[in-house]
Amino acid sequence: MKRDKNKEIGDRLRSIRERCGLTRKEVELQTNGEIKSASLSTFENNQSQISLRYLKVLLDFYRLKGVRSSYDWVISGDGMQPIEHEGLASNITAVKESAYFLQNNQNSKIITATTNRFSPYIKTGDFIGIIKRDSFTHELKLYTLMREDTPEFIFGKKDKETSLIYYIDRSDIVTQENDLPHQIYEVIWVRKQS
Repeated sequence: MKRDKNKEIGDRLRSIRERCGLTRKEVELQTNGEIKSASLSTFENNQSQISLRYLKVLLDFYRLKGVRSSYDWVISGDGMQPIEHEGLASNITAVKESAYFLQNNQNSKIITATTNRFSPYIKTGDFIGIIKRDSFTHELKLYTLMREDTPEFIFGKKDKETSLIYYIDRSDIVTQENDLPHQIYEVIWVRKQS
């Protein structure tokens, strides 16, 4: 399934603005018309692509309002997600915890939650420590299936020669032989964003 990059960019732009607690009209008023609410609407609703110059102006404005984000994150979903200035100390701690986790756990990764689907347990922006597994355990646990570096959260458990998998996003339960077609990672810890 092909992903619509513009839709994702629009969603990320909207999430930054909403994190600042501003309407599009307030953005226009507070920038003295430099950022037009109509233009912002077309970007957020994926009706047109944002230029790099306009993106810079927009992210600089949001930074002045207390929310920082990287160009990489807005464009591709990689890089620094939006964080409030007050959360910087907490995020430095999270980065240190992440480095410690990676250093002490072979076959581990840190991913960032991109959905509030598991709120209040996991929210957008939370760091998630995962470790690669060859198969499920006999206990029901939360895992991610990695497809092209995009995590899909599942609950999984091994029962004799088959695996029981609950695909959360599809609300679908399947059983299959224990050899899984994708890389599976067990969710070990979640570090909340402030």
